[in-house]
Amino acid sequence: MQSVFNKNERFIDETILKSSTEALFQFRNHIKDDKTFGIIVKKLLLEQATLKLRTAKLELLKEDFLNFKSVELEKKHRQLKTYFS
Repeated sequence: MQSVFNKNERFIDETILKSSTEALFQFRNHIKDDKTFGIIVKKLLLEQATLKLRTAKLELLKEDFLNFKSVELEKKHRQLKTYFS
């Protein structure tokens, strides 16, 4: 399931990271506190991931995929039940 997710959606937009790297380091130099800088960067990345997930159309959540996995799991469960009955 994770590979399906990884293939179709990314949490962090690499172009935003590339274009804002200089700005982040300017900010780091300004606040002169790596602990605070780290906390702020993590919050920024978390917010970006949250925004991305709100609008993402994940294969993982499509009805066809969910139905397929549900049926697959049910078959596996039935097989195990017959083995141990």
